[in-house]
Amino acid sequence: IRETERLLCQLQITVDACSQENIVDRGPISVEQESDALILYITRGEGQISWQDASYPVYAGMVVVIPRNIEAAFTQPQRFELAYDIQVDDEDSLVTRQVREFFPAEARLEVTSFKVSASLIPKMGFFDNLWEPIILRGADGWYAGTFERILSEMDSPGVGSKAIVEAHMKLFLVTLLRKTTET
Repeated sequence: IRETERLLCQLQITVDACSQENIVDRGPISVEQESDALILYITRGEGQISWQDASYPVYAGMVVVIPRNIEAAFTQPQRFELAYDIQVDDEDSLVTRQVREFFPAEARLEVTSFKVSASLIPKMGFFDNLWEPIILRGADGWYAGTFERILSEMDSPGVGSKAIVEAHMKLFLVTLLRKTTET
């Protein structure tokens, strides 16, 4: 335990880029070579993530950690609502009826993504032994407050914003490691 504590104190985190986007429009996702993982905080909507032979539902409040060696794809559910346009003539008889289908805006899958590099010691990456994505469920999960603080910092950046975002990301990763070793 003492060695693990020492390693975690030396954990170096770099958040290379943050972006907010509609993830379904992006197509397949893979981690770029300069990063170790892509961490996605789902801020809105619902959908599905797929990689290799696995597929899982995702929704607002979840976190998905995608390691470098995996290509994942997000899909939107086939959920449509109908709207009717009805026109009548002077004698109140039906002239035309048009049905329109639309995808409700509140269901669109939107995420904030973080390109993260994390190393414990030189040549030992934090994500090196991660062979499939990690999916954390629940809008009220232990990580929700951490990501809300990150989003708040991104909405109102100031001096030291990058350091604050990276400190919160380190908090998230150390807590994630703690929780996975406790089970």
